[in-house]
Amino acid sequence: MTELYRLCCRDFLVTAGVMYIHLHDEYSWGLLKKEAVEAAAARLLGDLAEKMKISPVQYPVTITEYMKPLQEILLTGLASELEKQHTRAEAMCS
Repeated sequence: MTELYRLCCRDFLVTAGVMYIHLHDEYSWGLLKKEAVEAAAARLLGDLAEKMKISPVQYPVTITEYMKPLQEILLTGLASELEKQHTRAEAMCS
């Protein structure tokens, strides 16, 4: 749980994640067009993946799958962080 907390406390991750969720909210209220949301969301996903040094994820085909890429980035980023720490711990024990 500590690693998840550290991962989520990164300012950019929190800011971009909130922006991503807010885009969906604005779309669901009819305040933004689907095309605008798709373009902005795809860019945020790319920026998140780049910042976390993981492979980019694809923007969802349907708006109902909107949260899946953000979830994938968070889980992949967490797994990557844990793997790095595991490797460091093993090296210290050798």
